[in-house]
Amino acid sequence: MAELEVNGNDVVVRLSRVEALAACRREVRLPVRNLTMVHVEQCPLDAVSLLRLPGLAWPGAFAFGSRRHNGRHEFVAVRAGLPAVVLDAEGTLWDRVVVSHRQAVDIAAELAALLLGRGPGNQGHGDHGNGSQEKRRRSRQPGPTGLTLERAGAPARARRQLVGELSPS
Repeated sequence: MAELEVNGNDVVVRLSRVEALAACRREVRLPVRNLTMVHVEQCPLDAVSLLRLPGLAWPGAFAFGSRRHNGRHEFVAVRAGLPAVVLDAEGTLWDRVVVSHRQAVDIAAELAALLLGRGPGNQGHGDHGNGSQEKRRRSRQPGPTGLTLERAGAPARARRQLVGELSPS
């Protein structure tokens, strides 16, 4: 399963060996400062194009690799039955990155908090103004995520609202 992490000022997607073979790529990087939106897609296979350049897809099962969709350059690593984190960006190689993960809601909330933390009046562009190059990792095992809303620098009220909006009903 793909791993998502914030490493310095980048969101990094690392693929397993099998996924990397299917996608023809081992990892994808997006600068946090270029992210415009983060959300969760419950049925990601319905939202991605199966036309791949390069990559591998099986309708209804999985899709890995690069896509051109509605004039946008996308990277997808999605599997049936798993929700996906969708990262929209501007000014980078990838306009959209879609990655399936069991903890997609938690990851999206944490990344959205990063976006809130770098909003108007905040000098932190992904590193929250502390100069830290701390590596925050999302592992495959359940448990603490490493990325926390408190560390992301979002105000407490925004964190509660975000978690409430992104929590499955």
